[in-house]
Amino acid sequence: MEEPADLYADPDDDLVSLHAATPHLFDDLDPLERQVVAARYGLDGLPPRSMRDLQHELGLPRPELRTALGGGLLKLRNRVG
Repeated sequence: MEEPADLYADPDDDLVSLHAATPHLFDDLDPLERQVVAARYGLDGLPPRSMRDLQHELGLPRPELRTALGGGLLKLRNRVG
């Protein structure tokens, strides 16, 4: 049986846990997938960025960024699911 989420937990604890687990979760991702997922969700220590921001930051076309984000998220879902 799955444990219910603690709605009163300190969100900073969750963020610390996520950052601590990130290197292991991202092991199967390609470098671009890792970079896009981390930047999109703010796992790189910076605020989360929009796809438009990433397009300008990385100089890549939006379809390539979408493919990298989708592929990275699929790999992460398969790994934790």
